[in-house]
Amino acid sequence: MHGQTGGNLSETLENMSDMVRRRLAMVAKGRALSAEGRLSALVMGALPIVVGFLTFFFNPEYLNEFVVNPRGPTLIGAFVVLLGTGFFVSHIIIQKSMED
Repeated sequence: MHGQTGGNLSETLENMSDMVRRRLAMVAKGRALSAEGRLSALVMGALPIVVGFLTFFFNPEYLNEFVVNPRGPTLIGAFVVLLGTGFFVSHIIIQKSMED
């Protein structure tokens, strides 16, 4: 009866399950590829902060210029704003790459 009305039900269900498996595999592959971008963004964002703390720990006089010079707080503020912008842009790029 099913063969006369439009097709084999088992074949249709098999094709659907194959399609769902392929889509899940593509999603997993996309997440794996975006993981590289997430890790790169994390390392690039954390590196200036880690280097700053290490410099402060090993040679605090080197960073005294940011305290003594009147432009120091402005430069620190610019650093924070630019670093935050970089994190935000990286986040948007990673989210867009996961949507496709």
